[in-house]
Amino acid sequence: GGVVGTGGVVGTGGVVGTGGVVGTGGSTSGTLLNTDFDTTTASWDAEASVVLLFNAEDAEGRSGSGSIDITNTVVDPKLIGTSWAGGAQCVAVTANTNYSLAAKVKVPGDRATVGAGLDVRFFAAETGCTGAFTLGNQAFYARPNGSWRDVSVATTSPSNARFMLVRLLAIKPFYEPAVTVQFDKVRLQKS
Repeated sequence: GGVVGTGGVVGTGGVVGTGGVVGTGGSTSGTLLNTDFDTTTASWDAEASVVLLFNAEDAEGRSGSGSIDITNTVVDPKLIGTSWAGGAQCVAVTANTNYSLAAKVKVPGDRATVGAGLDVRFFAAETGCTGAFTLGNQAFYARPNGSWRDVSVATTSPSNARFMLVRLLAIKPFYEPAVTVQFDKVRLQKS
C-alpha cells in the first residue's frame, strides 16, 4: 500500500501535493514492523525527496541496535513555509479506536529552525493506504539540541478506517538546506 501526492506545507498552512509515499512496506496485522531499527530501515518507505538510511546509533545506547536517519532534501528558495517530509508505514487499524503513537527523536543541535514530527492519516480503502484519507493528529518536536527526546500523539480512528499511515517527519523551512533527523523506538498502541 501507499499514498501518493501528499505531504508538504506551503505558505501559512495550506497542504500542497508534494512528497508522498509509494511503497509496499507495512503490515496488515495491525502492528508496526521494524520499530527499533536493529539492523535496517526495512518496512519504512521514503516519501519523495527523502532519503532513509540505517544509523548504528541507538536511542537507548543498546549494542546491536540502531535508528533511522530521515533526510528531507526538499529545497526551494522561492517558497515560504515549511516542508514536512519523511518515512512512512501503512498498518491495519480498528475503526473507532483510540491509538497512541510515540517515538524517540534526535534533532540536530546546530539547526534552530528544524524539527521532527509524527503524522497520522487514516484510510477506508480495503487495499491499504490508498485513495482519500482523513487526517489524524500530529505531534512535533522542534527544540534542536542534538540529544534524544520523546514525542507522542494520541488519535482516534474514524468509523470507516481500515488502515493508518504512520509518518516520521523531518521538518524544515523550504529555503533551508537538507536536514537529517533520527528516529528510534517507534510505538503504536491501542489506548
